[in-house]
Amino acid sequence: MTLPLWPAGFPQSPLREGYRGVAHRAHRRTPMERGNSRVRLLSPVSPAEIETRWRFAGSRFNAFKLFYEEDLARGTRWFTVPLWFGGASLPVAAQFVDRYSFTPRGALAVTLSCRLRVRALPYEALGAGELDSFFDGEGRPVWPGSLPEGPLRTAIDIDPHRPVPVTDLAEGPKAKRDLFGPSPAEQPVQWSMSAAQFEIFKAFYAEALSQGTRWFLAPLWFGLSLERAAIRFREPFAFEPRFGGRVLVSAQVEIRRMPVLPEGVAALLAMMGADGLTALTGGIHEWVHETWPADFIE
Repeated sequence: MTLPLWPAGFPQSPLREGYRGVAHRAHRRTPMERGNSRVRLLSPVSPAEIETRWRFAGSRFNAFKLFYEEDLARGTRWFTVPLWFGGASLPVAAQFVDRYSFTPRGALAVTLSCRLRVRALPYEALGAGELDSFFDGEGRPVWPGSLPEGPLRTAIDIDPHRPVPVTDLAEGPKAKRDLFGPSPAEQPVQWSMSAAQFEIFKAFYAEALSQGTRWFLAPLWFGLSLERAAIRFREPFAFEPRFGGRVLVSAQVEIRRMPVLPEGVAALLAMMGADGLTALTGGIHEWVHETWPADFIE
């Protein structure tokens, strides 16, 4: 069945201001008494949602109302419309999530606002061998080197662990108990990406992370510098357009365990710096695993 087409006389590009996409519906999460929640992928394909706005001339807005009422049966039918997903606008099948709204702009213009449902977030197909590049030698998903090295610091607000049980007492202060040991930390993150990087990110998220349900290694900031940690998306990521063709990607992630340097390592880091400690680590590794075993055998 042929879907109704967004008419050529309507605006072909949505307004950048207020445009926001969410990758898919939230996954099912089951909290556990100890450790990490269990996350299950309900379906390999989940609808994305787009918040968008168009600017109509007053004369064309009446044509939109007729299109919505008759062709789309008051927004209940799917139709093909050009939407933005990081690069050039793409024609995709969409459906109104709920009713639209509109506000006057000047004497002869109207701004239409709505939420649209898209069957799946589109991304460029991976080439031969590209999927393998998303994993390390042990088969773990790893943040691709072609993506931004770390998130923007403006959005960082780290929650170091889940709340611990608190018991009210008849007298005195409340009792707090750490019953289950280390628990995941959480933090919001934002990355600024080019359109090409965003395509890689979408493919990494969908293919390597199974729509964000798998743990992966990524660099995050924990107070001193970027450190690689095991993290997982807590909810679907969102994306917005920015000036210069950039894409702002926002998400909430959980860290399997907050990295904490032992006191001795922290002292060495303060004395030698990250580069010096890295060089020292390589020398120790060579001596322990190569030089010393060879001398022992002789």
